[in-house]
Amino acid sequence: MESAAQVIDRSILLLERGDSHLAVKQLTTAYESYPENDEILVLLTEALSETGRTKQALDLLLKRSTADSVSDDVLFALGDEYFSVNEFGQAQSYYKQLLLRVDAAAEAWVRIGLISVAEGENEEAKNCFLKSLDLDGDTLSAINSLGDLALEADDLNEAKSWFLRALKVDEEDPEAASNLAEVYYDEGDLEQAKSFAQQAVQFDSYFAPAWLTLGYVAFDCDDEDQVRHCFKKFLELEQSDAAADIIVEVKAVLTALKDS
Repeated sequence: MESAAQVIDRSILLLERGDSHLAVKQLTTAYESYPENDEILVLLTEALSETGRTKQALDLLLKRSTADSVSDDVLFALGDEYFSVNEFGQAQSYYKQLLLRVDAAAEAWVRIGLISVAEGENEEAKNCFLKSLDLDGDTLSAINSLGDLALEADDLNEAKSWFLRALKVDEEDPEAASNLAEVYYDEGDLEQAKSFAQQAVQFDSYFAPAWLTLGYVAFDCDDEDQVRHCFKKFLELEQSDAAADIIVEVKAVLTALKDS
């Protein structure tokens, strides 16, 4: 029988590749063998949600939450599940429980901030992200989130500063590298945009936004072969409803290239 660590490593790869149905199958079997392993449980609920079975995921997590001792991972997963279905009040109730736990409080402030972002309260979100950094100045998710807010506000210099700080915390963070690529692309610096996007896919070959930026750079450089390659990789990896408009745009470009 495989160890729990082996199951976890393989399942993470499946989820990164978008093989959620296979991940559910393997994690369900693993959970039967390791019913007390919260990491397997959380991965299983993530895979269930990605296959449209959020209720089943919540039922499993709520059942575990009645135990005498509930792990940080389970509380975060409960908050994330409710966040994913826009039940922000329920999500916040679990994140606030984590504020009382020293090792989890910094990340909990980030999650509460993301609720504020979803509600259009960007200033409140910024305050939450800064509170996270007050507790732990190396909280990567808070740094990247502050960069995202600056990018949304078209403050490219501030965005760049936050994403560069993120790379100082973790020099192989694909999100920060990809976001820097986006900033440089918006500034018209195609060379730097390409460089950081290439770093991002080197750090994580499944990181769809970086493939998108590489496709845009190739398009601007009239490199049709690379446009096809990068945009096809993006479409293979990006399944989010939030990216629906971009997916339509990318498909239209590929169709135009095919017909040309």
